[in-house]
Amino acid sequence: MKIRFLLLAVLIYTYHGNAQKDNLGVVVEYSIPIDVAFSVYDPPLRINQVNNQDDIDYSNLQGLLQSFLSASNMEWALSDYLDENATTSRDEAHFEAVKNTDIEKNYIQLETAYQFRYENRKMAYIKYSFIMDKVPFPLIGIMSAEFSNNRWYISTLLNQEDVFTVLTNLESSVLKELFSGVSDDNIVEDIITTTHRDGYFNMFVMGQIYSELNADSAIKEKIMDKRLLIKGYEFLNATTSSVAETSTQKILHPFVLDQAIFSEYSNKDKGVSNDENGQNDYENQPEAVLLTDTPIDLIHKFEFIVGGKTYYIIKFLDQDTKAVLIDNDNGNFTINNSDQFGAWINFLGKIKSDVFISLFDHAPQDTTLQEIINSFGKEDGGLNLDLVVDYFEQNRADLNSYFDN
Repeated sequence: MKIRFLLLAVLIYTYHGNAQKDNLGVVVEYSIPIDVAFSVYDPPLRINQVNNQDDIDYSNLQGLLQSFLSASNMEWALSDYLDENATTSRDEAHFEAVKNTDIEKNYIQLETAYQFRYENRKMAYIKYSFIMDKVPFPLIGIMSAEFSNNRWYISTLLNQEDVFTVLTNLESSVLKELFSGVSDDNIVEDIITTTHRDGYFNMFVMGQIYSELNADSAIKEKIMDKRLLIKGYEFLNATTSSVAETSTQKILHPFVLDQAIFSEYSNKDKGVSNDENGQNDYENQPEAVLLTDTPIDLIHKFEFIVGGKTYYIIKFLDQDTKAVLIDNDNGNFTINNSDQFGAWINFLGKIKSDVFISLFDHAPQDTTLQEIINSFGKEDGGLNLDLVVDYFEQNRADLNSYFDN
């Protein structure tokens, strides 16, 4: 069956094969260090409207923003999207207004660009503001863009709300300090201590604690974009000659697994071995590589896709409980003995099946699991698996009842 998660209509496919008694399609976030080029335009770069699409240079981000501002018909507007099935809320009334715009009083300010690569995709998140005649404040926004076929397009990745919150609402000077991990300010230094993991700024953690920070007036005043706090704060300061100052940092950035399925095995999968029945039952399945002459009990399986490649972490019992990582190379299954996903393997080899289901199905068995979901979950589904694993490891003594002995 298909499960539609409300967040961004991401479809996670589940299935009911012969071996598993229960399958849970889950939204799983994970954080990986990526190289980010963070560009700050101070003052902002002014981008003016043009009448002809042929005048736009789409090889840079400024061109995409200029096209977004200038599009005066539906065909032009939709051509800015990488997804050919994209839609827009802009209508004929909007396009007529564009045609009659006073370009001296209505323009876009490019403020920051957060550029990175992910799975061979060149991406950017652009913070900008609309300056509109007779509107006494800037309309601040963020655009997700992707470079393809020698030009920039509007494009999206799933579950980037925490990233957008941070990049949109915080002062660019504060972001630079958070990313670098260096600040002379006590407030920012405290946030650095909270949000850095293994020497990297963790974007997911910052997104999770944003509401808490925003509730503290002193912190809010320090870190927030001043235009969001102070009525009439200077915002008409863009120039057409502004040049960005760019710094590069490694940042722990949250992404969503392309697919994640958790399966709990049934009694049928206990005492299985490499006999005729086992060979028939698990033919062309990852479980087959675990079968030997010694019977084993299959407990649960976590199947996931990263970068187009499928992996399985299978927990099983022979003389003791263990878990292994299995690669799927076009239907050829092999045990992966590298350290890849080592923390996940260790966690899934210990966690009880019903506890994992409770966490990722957002159906907590008790207040402790509810607190974990509140800390590392999304309101509309999913958890950051890296942070859950790290939390259980750091609090193993208090959470021991959730693990198999």
